[in-house]
Amino acid sequence: MAKFYIGSLIFAAHLYSIVTCVNSNGETRFGVMLDAGSSGTKIKVYEWQDTRTATDIPSMELRYGHKFSPGIGRYATHREGLTKYLSNIVAKAKDLVPEEKWKSTPMYLMATAGARILDGDIALGLLNRIRNILSNTTLNPFRFRGRNVRILSGEEEGVFAWISLNAVSGFFSSVKPMNESLGLLEMGGGSTQIAFIPSTPLYAGEFQIFLGGRRFDLYAHSYLFFGSNYIEERVKNILMARSPQSQTIDHPCRLIGDDINGTSDSGQPLKFQGTSEPSKCIQILRQLLSRAPDDRCYPKPCAIGSVYQPSIGNMLFYATQGFVYTPNTMGSLDADKHLNITHLRDASIIYCQKSFEDAMAEYSVKARFASVECLMGLYIPLLLQESYQFDPQTSNIVVENKILGNRIAVEVAATHSSVVSTNQLHAFPRTTCRGAAKQCRSSWTRLTDFATVCTRCSTGNRALIGDSMFM
Repeated sequence: MAKFYIGSLIFAAHLYSIVTCVNSNGETRFGVMLDAGSSGTKIKVYEWQDTRTATDIPSMELRYGHKFSPGIGRYATHREGLTKYLSNIVAKAKDLVPEEKWKSTPMYLMATAGARILDGDIALGLLNRIRNILSNTTLNPFRFRGRNVRILSGEEEGVFAWISLNAVSGFFSSVKPMNESLGLLEMGGGSTQIAFIPSTPLYAGEFQIFLGGRRFDLYAHSYLFFGSNYIEERVKNILMARSPQSQTIDHPCRLIGDDINGTSDSGQPLKFQGTSEPSKCIQILRQLLSRAPDDRCYPKPCAIGSVYQPSIGNMLFYATQGFVYTPNTMGSLDADKHLNITHLRDASIIYCQKSFEDAMAEYSVKARFASVECLMGLYIPLLLQESYQFDPQTSNIVVENKILGNRIAVEVAATHSSVVSTNQLHAFPRTTCRGAAKQCRSSWTRLTDFATVCTRCSTGNRALIGDSMFM
């Protein structure tokens, strides 16, 4: 069986807390996690043994992982087909979990950036329909409650992925200095996340994580619409705004010969014509990544817009998911998968000047990814160097989805948090709930068997996970 993904640790953490609190008699346990992303729903079935002490973090193994297309966002306004879509997923889970374990095996669906972009009322309607379908015990025999379906905040993705990364690396296996933790860079289709423990004081974006009796003061931020799919859409939007009357629009981030069709805001058909002009593409990307003027950046320093980010220092970071593909294509990684930012930028500029046919021939890329490689090859260095403020000569970014053979994936962390014993793992933003615990506790809404989310604190902000998460 495959070991868990680091990104999977979000869901693994959730399962971990549930099962520890329920039973610890050494039985084999299972958990079913549905990671509902923007392009599809990934089903992950985990297995672990309930033999550990109160402070153990269990080793979960992935029995099965598969992606069902399309993403659930498709059913937000098109209700037909949702029942069949979920039935197919449940049927696969039934094949993988022994029948005698169905009733005791929790099932969760956690939606990410693809659902966060939906209008609030539409998103709520979609979640309620999913809850109604999965609550049908004839269709779904697994342990399920309506609160097992929710939309993760971007920061939750970042925080749990950071937990996952550091659990896989062995950081939590013994008491180690904070500067030996690993930073996380994650690129999804809809959003991109950064999470790390800074060496300087934190002025915003702090999430206090309590795990195994220790406190970790983590910085985490998620940038919605800055994922690989949506950055491509935002570039097209800028190009359309510059040429509102044109039906054929030059697209500098696409290769010559790789044209695509689109639709204007008024519904008129458009053609985006690749022109292979990396310098013009970089100008557009810089516009999207621009930092706020100094008089609008509080607290300082800012990364993108007016979003605060502390210094990354000299910490080692792992860049996962959407960060992985283009650096490999451009040959910008050394033997240990360390990224050379300058090489990636320069190699991508050369690549982006080629035609569609030449790029496919010389780089052996698939047709549908040829222009995507150009865009991401220019976007990633700008994001890392100009927004996150990595030194262009740094060797502190490892581009990889695995550590020691264990794959990095968000949903494992969530599974872990649901298996962690009482008071072992909880996380909440200091600026939201610390110092306002009494006011906050009265308004916490339980969303799962293992977590409470502070929905109304005295500051008016939303906490990630309340400090009574496992009480």
